[in-house]
Amino acid sequence: MSTSPSRAPGPAAVRRPQFLIAALVALMGPLLVFVLLRSVPDLDPRLQATTFHFWIVSLAAVVGLLAAAVVLRASVGRDDIWVFFAGLGLLSIGSVFLPHSLATENVLLGVSHPSFSTSPPTSLAIGALFFGLSASPYNYRFERLLVRYRWAIGAAWLVGYVAYVVLLFVEPAIMPGVAAVTGDSAGYGYGYGSALGAETGFPLIPTVMAINVVLFAGAILQYLRLLRRRDSGVVVALILGAILFIDAQVFMMISPIWHASWWIYHILLLAGFGVVAYALLLEFRRTREFSTMFDGLSVREACERVTDNFNEVTIALVAAVEAKDLYTRGHSSRVADYSTDLATE
Repeated sequence: MSTSPSRAPGPAAVRRPQFLIAALVALMGPLLVFVLLRSVPDLDPRLQATTFHFWIVSLAAVVGLLAAAVVLRASVGRDDIWVFFAGLGLLSIGSVFLPHSLATENVLLGVSHPSFSTSPPTSLAIGALFFGLSASPYNYRFERLLVRYRWAIGAAWLVGYVAYVVLLFVEPAIMPGVAAVTGDSAGYGYGYGSALGAETGFPLIPTVMAINVVLFAGAILQYLRLLRRRDSGVVVALILGAILFIDAQVFMMISPIWHASWWIYHILLLAGFGVVAYALLLEFRRTREFSTMFDGLSVREACERVTDNFNEVTIALVAAVEAKDLYTRGHSSRVADYSTDLATE
């Protein structure tokens, strides 16, 4: 008698207590350090180390781009869209953050450049948008449409990114908040939108920051739901990364440039990308495939596993049982169908 091929074993189960502790540390640890630095001025001196800044930002951006490339590769062939949008979120943060490194004063450029201040908050704003899209509920038909045209979405993202970089370096004067961000005289934050906010009287910086935090938090909640279907170290890493991105978002917008508290957000971005990249590396070493990194996390994949495991032995057993009683013929199949419909709902 034949059976269906056995599936590769899943990853080691995520230990819930350790995960909760790690999430709490990722959220509260940097926050406590930041509050301490801002509460004691002597602990928050100005530390303008341009060369070190160039290298730490470049490293964070490169790690983020590598992680994004792996996630986007893993999204190929999937019939859901959330992995693709998560990959675009990582790609947006890493790629838009990169000009912040290239514009470091006295490293590659001899003078300060607007991209130094505009790129960090913009990177997290766009990244938060795609993380939010990855957590959004879609009906089946619309999601199939998004999956069908995902590479068109990717192409549109690329065109938008190229346009952003060109405008940033060719026509920097049109970027919002440029006049308020050169040097430490701007005070708190990068001034992303601060000039705009001063003109309109609208608290743009707090509004953007709040929207980004909500989008990241929505992604975290959705990823927690995915963990209920299957333990996944990669999804845990995405959750921890999103938590670190929330901290980085808040710190970068309210800390004075070049001060010790300002440096924390650079470390958080590097840590967020690093934890995702490390989880992806472990998963690839286990499976040696990109396409299986997110398997078993969607409802449709769960239904497919049930169908795959409904092998010839089970079918023969059901046929033998129903052959003894014509009245119950088809009962097992109907129960299976109803159970699948209930589980899907």
